[in-house]
Amino acid sequence: MVRFADAEPNGLADLVGRLIETNLKAHPDRRRLLRDTVVRLTASDAAIEATVTLSSAGVAVSNGPAGRRPHLVLAADAYDLIELAGAPLRFGFPDVFSGIPPIPAAPVQEPTHAQTRETFNLAKDSTVQIVGQACDHVQEGSGFIASDGYIVTNAHVVAGVDHPFVKTSTSSGSEEATVVLFDPVLDIAVLSSPNTAGPPLRLTTGTVERGDTGAILGYPQGGPLTGNRAAVLRTIEAVGHDIYGRGEPERLVLELQATVRPGNSGGPFVLTNGSVAGVVFAASTAQGDIGYAISSREFGPRLADAVGETQAVDTGPCIN
Repeated sequence: MVRFADAEPNGLADLVGRLIETNLKAHPDRRRLLRDTVVRLTASDAAIEATVTLSSAGVAVSNGPAGRRPHLVLAADAYDLIELAGAPLRFGFPDVFSGIPPIPAAPVQEPTHAQTRETFNLAKDSTVQIVGQACDHVQEGSGFIASDGYIVTNAHVVAGVDHPFVKTSTSSGSEEATVVLFDPVLDIAVLSSPNTAGPPLRLTTGTVERGDTGAILGYPQGGPLTGNRAAVLRTIEAVGHDIYGRGEPERLVLELQATVRPGNSGGPFVLTNGSVAGVVFAASTAQGDIGYAISSREFGPRLADAVGETQAVDTGPCIN
């Protein structure tokens, strides 16, 4: 049995332990890669170290300084351990367009660094990181608190995930959440997570105009929370595919002048007034500074349907 010392039952640490054990059984040669590896964990008050040791019983992780309970956080080095064990992280974007993507609109003026920072500060405590096991890999993305106890993300972030875990940038540990709405056509999911603390972000109710500015928030590449400047180029009725590459659904999409990276999926596009205009879900395949967000006008009714629900729904098959 693989375990992280002092880990909560069925928590994120248990998930990592199970993944390591499964993959070491399939690839015993990887045991030598983990021998004496030092993994940095984070406690609520300080960084500590834990040492991975190997024995015939499997892998164990010892505590750091006595008296401090380690909390495995969603940090690059924790993910490195998963990847050493052969359970790679998976990020990805669905197809925004079913055919040749349109040429992006002409550039607009970006927000200033001060405006971006102010917008980031308005939403940082409400933006969460989401991780879970989907078949043989770990799937990671972002999300945001949209109502007390409810988190909005992309369906492709939690596809095939039975037990997603969420955390904020200020929390010392992760919380297991329940997927209560899963829409693979719109690419929206809603999670119930009553123990995840943070102020809900309100959705934009008016029309979003070309040139409106703000920031996209998220946890790109499984790293720390970031906020990047963003501006609206235009609103598009985009005909694309669902998250499994099927059909040709139409979505109301914001074309953004912004750098979107894997792991940003599910994070909010926040305007300078603090409201969420869209959920980031894809990046341009041809131009590095163009991203796409599903308009809040599109997913707002689905969120309203989900608030109050507590029963888990099927999250579909894993994405290949």
